[in-house]
Amino acid sequence: MIIFDANDVKELMIRFTPEQLRGEISTARRKLRGECDWKWQVYYEDYIKVCQLAIAIQWQPKPKDPQFRESIEDIKSRYDLVEYIGQYVKLRKSGNKYQCLCPFHADKKTESFFVYPDNTYHCFGCRAHGTIIDFVMQYHDLDIKQAIGRLAN
Repeated sequence: MIIFDANDVKELMIRFTPEQLRGEISTARRKLRGECDWKWQVYYEDYIKVCQLAIAIQWQPKPKDPQFRESIEDIKSRYDLVEYIGQYVKLRKSGNKYQCLCPFHADKKTESFFVYPDNTYHCFGCRAHGTIIDFVMQYHDLDIKQAIGRLAN
C-alpha cells in the first residue's frame, strides 16, 4: 500500500525547510509512540520516510567539509553493529544473530529485535530495520546528516 509518492516529496520540499521537516518527523514519531491504530501507524511511518527523503534530497554534502570526507560505506564498515547497539540495550546471542527487547516500541516482554551478522537489524514488532546509520537516526532522533556526523567523529 503506497500512501506517498514522488509528488508528495516534491511538495514537502517546496513547502518546508529541512528544519521544519525535522520538526514534522519529531511530531510523527511522538504520535507513533502514543497509541494509534495500525492505519495511522502505517501513515506516520511512511510520512517519516518521505520527510527524511525530502531532507536528503535538499541536503547536499559539501566535498570540502572534513566531516563528510569519508564515504558512508566506510563509516558503516568501521562499526560493529552488535557492539554499538550493545551499548544501549542488552543483547542475547541466538544462533548466528543477537536478539533483545526493541528500544523503539513499548513491548517489554517479547524479544522481537534482531541484529544480524551482516550489520543490519530488524524488529518484528514495530518493523524498524536498517543499518547503523538508521539505528543512530531513530534511537537519537537525528536526521541523516547529524547521524553521519555523530558516527564520523
